[in-house]
Amino acid sequence: MENEVTLPQKTYSPLIEEYLSRKRKVIPRYLGNEREKETAREHIKEGWKCLNKGFPDFLFYKELLDGKVEGFFVEVKKTPFPNKNPKRGYDINLTPAQKEYHRVLKGMGFEVKVIYKD
Repeated sequence: MENEVTLPQKTYSPLIEEYLSRKRKVIPRYLGNEREKETAREHIKEGWKCLNKGFPDFLFYKELLDGKVEGFFVEVKKTPFPNKNPKRGYDINLTPAQKEYHRVLKGMGFEVKVIYKD
């Protein structure tokens, strides 16, 4: 073919190549607090992969044999004090922006969990 174009292969430094080849089974260094680290460890042990550079705190996902992906979002919050109003339900300690993100994600059919830890 006379119009065929060959693009150069993208190359990375050896450090980046090693990072890209690893399976992400370690707890990322950028996790904020112990509640988030514990939540990540628990889900990774169950076989979930973890993304957490976003909002909500985590996206846990598994790649299925048929090529599809299943997953859910998690927001980790400190356990509320006992005197908080229990009628508020799951959204205790969520900011208005977090509540809106959760509402939109659920409206789009995604599962969103809030996990409370001390």
